[in-house]
Amino acid sequence: MMSIQDSEVIIPTRSGGRVAIYRPEPGSFDIRDIAGGLARRYRWSAQSDLTVAQHSVHVSLRLSGVNARWGLMHDAAEAFLPDVARPFKEKLMVRASLGPHSWTFQRFGAIENRLLKAIGEQFGLPWPIPPAVHEADDRETAREARDLFGDVVVAGEAYPEPLETIPQPLAETRFLRRFTELFREV
Repeated sequence: MMSIQDSEVIIPTRSGGRVAIYRPEPGSFDIRDIAGGLARRYRWSAQSDLTVAQHSVHVSLRLSGVNARWGLMHDAAEAFLPDVARPFKEKLMVRASLGPHSWTFQRFGAIENRLLKAIGEQFGLPWPIPPAVHEADDRETAREARDLFGDVVVAGEAYPEPLETIPQPLAETRFLRRFTELFREV
C-alpha cells in the first residue's frame, strides 16, 4: 500500500478533476476550477477583500493579445496552491515528491512555475510569461497597496485609477467572462 508520502500530491477539484502539483499535465485544468479557486483567494495574504480573480482581470485589461491572455492567467497556479507573498516565494522551500520513496526540497516558486507552464500550454500560451505581464502586474500591485492600505508598501508606478473591490461571486463571473472574451479568438 502506497502512503501519501510516497505519492504525487493530487488536488481534487470542484469539477471532479485532479491536478498533480509536482508533475502537472496540460489538459488537467478546468477553467471553472481556476476561476473559482482564484475568486476564493484574497490578495495580500488574505489581508484585503480583493480576490486574485479580480486582480487577474485588472491585469489582463491593461494588456492586449497574448499578453492580455497571460495577464488573466498569470496567477492561475494560485487556484491550486496557497497564496505566498511575493518576497517569500523564491525563499520558501517545499518538500516535493520525485517518485516512490524519493523526496527533495524544492523552491515554492519553481513548483508554481511548473503549474503555470502546464496551464499555459493547455490554453495555448507561450512560455515564459512575457515581461509586459510582469510590468502590468507590478503596477496593479502598487495600485492595490496605495488604495487598500493607504501607503506605498510596494515600490513602482501605480495605475492612477482608484481601486474598488467586488464580491467574490462577481469576481468569479468576471474572470470567466474575460476568459471567454480573450480565448474565443484563439
